[in-house]
Amino acid sequence: MPDDYVYYRCHRRRLISNPNMMFLFEQCDFPLLDLEVGSWLCLDHICSNKEVPSPEQMKEENKQDLVRLMENPGTRYYMDGNYYEALAEIPQDHWYQDVLSDDYRPYYAECQRTPIQFLARDMIDAGYPVRFGDIDGLNKVGEK
Repeated sequence: MPDDYVYYRCHRRRLISNPNMMFLFEQCDFPLLDLEVGSWLCLDHICSNKEVPSPEQMKEENKQDLVRLMENPGTRYYMDGNYYEALAEIPQDHWYQDVLSDDYRPYYAECQRTPIQFLARDMIDAGYPVRFGDIDGLNKVGEK
């Protein structure tokens, strides 16, 4: 679910009110990889000399992430009640209702793009040895 990517009181695994408190939890459809990258990110928060963003900066970055999630059809489904209701009106014989159809595949790939881009951003920031691209686009590995 999209609210798994952006938590109201957290910013990229840090508690906004106490950035020394960090959380490790699954945020996407690739739980083992997500937990591993998340642990690397927490270690980076602990071991690096990077400046901790202010609470205002953290909240602003969360807002930007929410906007990015609203631009993705898969995550918007869970965030926007009007969009959810509109999709519920799609007839059963439409490709959207058939996950095995050839037309559904590009839709599914697009739905997965933003979560993978978030994971790619965390990989870079954590110094993780594998790259899927970045927040703005995926490389060949990320596209697979």
